This record gives sequence, C-alpha cells and structure tokens, in this order.
Amino acid sequence: MSLSRIDLDILIQINNNAISINSLAKKYKLTDRSMRYCIDNINYYLNKRSISSVYIKNSKIYLNLDNNILINFIKELNTNEYTFSPSERKKLILFYFLFKNNVRISKLEKYFNVSRTTIKNDIKNLKSYLNNFELYFYISDNRLKLGGKEKKLRHLKFLNIIEHVDIINEEIEFINKIYPNEKSEQKILKEYLKSIDIKKINFIIHSFENKFKYKFSNRFRKVITIYIIVTLERIRNNNIINRKNNADFLIKLPEYKKFKNILSNIIDKNYKYEILHLMEYFLSDYYKESFYENKVISEKFLIKVLETMNISINKELIDKLMKYLIPAIYRIKNNFIIFDSLDYNAINLDVFCRTKYAIEENLSYLNEPLREEEIYHISKIIENHITKKISLKELLLIIDKHKNKNQLIQILKNRFDKFINDDIFESKNYNILKLLKKNNIFIFNKPITLEKILNRFLYNGLDNKSIIEFNNIVTNFGKYFFIYKKIFLLSTGYINNNKDKSNLYLVISKSPIIIDDEEANILFFMHVNNRTEHLEYISEIMKLADIKDFVENIKVKNTSKDIISYIKNAINN
Repeated sequence: MSLSRIDLDILIQINNNAISINSLAKKYKLTDRSMRYCIDNINYYLNKRSISSVYIKNSKIYLNLDNNILINFIKELNTNEYTFSPSERKKLILFYFLFKNNVRISKLEKYFNVSRTTIKNDIKNLKSYLNNFELYFYISDNRLKLGGKEKKLRHLKFLNIIEHVDIINEEIEFINKIYPNEKSEQKILKEYLKSIDIKKINFIIHSFENKFKYKFSNRFRKVITIYIIVTLERIRNNNIINRKNNADFLIKLPEYKKFKNILSNIIDKNYKYEILHLMEYFLSDYYKESFYENKVISEKFLIKVLETMNISINKELIDKLMKYLIPAIYRIKNNFIIFDSLDYNAINLDVFCRTKYAIEENLSYLNEPLREEEIYHISKIIENHITKKISLKELLLIIDKHKNKNQLIQILKNRFDKFINDDIFESKNYNILKLLKKNNIFIFNKPITLEKILNRFLYNGLDNKSIIEFNNIVTNFGKYFFIYKKIFLLSTGYINNNKDKSNLYLVISKSPIIIDDEEANILFFMHVNNRTEHLEYISEIMKLADIKDFVENIKVKNTSKDIISYIKNAINN
C-alpha cells in the first residue's frame, strides 16, 4: 500500500521523539489496530531502502534516524509510492489548469490513479474556491479550461508561484520542499518557468531603479519579478488586459512616458493597459507626491487618526506616514502583498493598540480597509516619532543656518514640536475665519457649474495660474477631495513666495454641484502658504464637516455675514 501524508507526518513526529500509539491514533482519528497497520506499511518502504525500522515498545512508537536520512527518504519517494490526499489532489489539479495547456481529464485519472468520477468531483469542489477569485471552469474545443477575470487569474497564479519560488542573486531558485505533492507542484512550475528570460526582467527592474534613482527591497524585487513572469506568459498566450479603471489618471502622471519606454523592452507599446498595470505595481513601492488620488485620501485619514490619538499634527510625522501609506493603499487595492513577518516584541503594544483603535474609528475616511501589516507599520512610525530623541548635530546645523530669530523659532517648533513648550509666543491660531473673509464667500441659489465658480475667483483677485491649477486638479481627481458627504475641500500646492497671503474660498450652492458623479453643496478652495498651514487648516475644516447637520444648517444662510457668524459659533461650541 502506498504511503500517505499522515504516514510521513507520523515519521517526522516520532523520529528521536517516542510517542504513544494511543495519542497518535487519537490525533489522526485512527484505531490502535489501524496505527499498527500504518507502521507495518511505513517499515516496508524503510526496509526497501535499507533504513532502520520503526518499532513499538511499551505502547510507544520509536524511530531513531539522523534527520537528514529521514528527509532524504521522504524527498526520494516516487509518486507511485504515494497516495495524494483529496486536498493535495485538488491543489495539484489547480496547478495543472493554472500552469499547463490542454489539460486532459484522462491524464489526471492516470496520474493520480483514481476514477474519472473522483477527478470530476475534485473539479466540482474546486469551483467554490475559484469563485473567491471570480474564476470558473469552461469548455472550449472539447477541453476543460480555466477562465474569468484576467487580473484575478494572474493574481492566483502569482500566489501559487510565490509559495515555491525565491529570487536569489537575480536568479530563480526553488524553495526546498520535501513532500511528494509539493515536488509534483514544483515539477509543473519548472516546466512553466523554463522559457522565462530572467535577464530581461532584471534589466527592466534595474532600468527603473536607474531612471528614478530608487532601490527596491529584496522582498519587492521578488514580488514584482514573479508578477512580470505571469504577465509575460499571459500576453504570450494572447490573454491581454484591455481596460484600467484609473487609466486616465495614470497616463497623466509625469512618470508615464518613462515607464512606457522602459516597459516597451518587454511589452508591445500598443498594449497600453498592460503597461499601466505594471506601472501601478512599480509605483506601489515608489512614493510620488503627484499621486493626488491616494495623497489626499491618506492625508485626510492620517489627520483624523492623529487627532483621535491626541497627537499634535506634525509635518515630519505626516510625511513619513504618507510615504508608507500611499504605496500601501496601492498594494491593498491590487491584492499585492509584500510578505513580512510582524515582530510584536519589537513594538510598544500600548501604541499599537491605540493606533489600531484610531484607525478603526476613522476607516470611513479611507477607501480601503487596512490589514494588520499596515496597522503594525503605522504604529511603528508613530512610536518612533513619540520616542525619538533630538539629534544634537542636526540642532546645531539648524541654529547655524538660520540667523533670523523668528524664522529659527518657527523652524525649531516645526521640527521638534513635541519637545518644545512654547513660552515665548502663543501657539499659532489656525482658526479658518482668519482666512475666510466676506468677499471670499459665494452663495448660489440657482444651479451653477464649477467652471463659472472658478471664474468668480478670478474677479476676486486669485491669479489665472492658480485658477487653472484648481480646474486641472478638480477635473482629473475631483472625487478624491470629498471630505464628507456633500462637502468638498481642495487645497492646491503651497505658495512659494512667503509674502503671498493664504486664502480660503467658500462656495455654498442651494442646488448640488456635480463633481465626478458626486454631489456637493459646500465647496472649500484653499490656497496656503506652507505645509504646516495646509495640514492645520485641513484639520480645522474637517472638524467643521463632522458637525451634525452642518450642510443643512449652512445651506439656509443667505448672507456672508450669517455664514461667518454660524461658523464662529460652531467653532466656539
């Protein structure tokens, strides 16, 4: 009788570690008699290879082998000496359909030495698993094939390859496996990967690093290499991705042409959406400020998290968190995982728990739920910020560089705010009424377009360049600037000239204004002087937006004076 996975697991457990027959029988739901038959069968194969046998003494099972001898025994088993369990058989059948062409049920019958009915039942049981990936079996040319959403199919291939493959010194290396089912899976993968030109893929990765002056981690290098392998195989077999939901956004990024030129070395330039998919994966590990889509979402979310944790809004901290969170959102969106063990002994659990609570309280501000991995790393960044000491060298350099006293004070407060008790000046007041003047409030009783609203700004003294900037950002990324239902907040880039004054414009429309299929009755447009102001004023406006019935209450006001009075009362209360 062939060996099973249970037989091999028993061998590993008892080697140099005697275990009672009764406890093993109970664990594997076997009778004592069945256990003895199992041991006789194991000994048959051990004796066949002249290896010391398993023996029973005082109702305990013994095996005393060098561990390497036992591992080699398992690794050298032939498939005709092994009986695949139903779960192992289903996994291997999945491998056949994922990584082989023209799969025949008759071949599967012969390989597994089971009936056609058994194979059909295995395939039937696989269907519910494939439903999770929006995949299915279908018949074409009298062959059973795997189909469904192309992106999901690639992701499933990726998940199964990464279990077996590593990238070491820019070469494909198979992870050491010992069980027959795992070796059978690797045999299929070796055939699948044999035509891959790994040098071309390495060239693409190096080209990206050189062009953008950025070094990928080994973990990301492994992930992107495997995903490129799957992409090239699917393209080679004429399975092309022909749509991308955020294609317009990605194409308008300044990085697009560079990516297109690099990726055209392995992908036809006409396959625009294939290039965009790979570009987005690369960008998931590379942070760029031009990513308005996730930049705005992340910024709103992080401000709320820090407020919940009662941590002051700090430019440096926000920037560090943004640098981690933006690519993390792209990874989550695309089921893209960089495998990483989480060492909870290396983190302050109080900070972790507070961070987790704050994140869960404010998930409504984020389009994607965060995984444990993201919460862990955000906690780590916050912990480092809270406990970080001042660098004396950095402090002296700042003092030496800034001779103007007031400027030096502001720099030190921005850089080391959590260490400084401001007993010289009162803390700066970021009350939005300092920016929001009567002439900057516009009330529209009749329907109006966004274009006409921006033209009104021009008459109020905002320069044409700024209006064009407002318009371009809203046109391309408008839906990401909704901070609350029916409330829209857009803050443009920071003014370079410190003599320029920050401005806040408030638009109130009785009829909804349509922005990217979303409706807004209240629009804030802000032009600020620096990064600190940007964060602080956004925080204040978000607090206003959180007030119950804010939209309904402000919509009924008919004059700028009434609106300012209402906002003043709302802030004070």
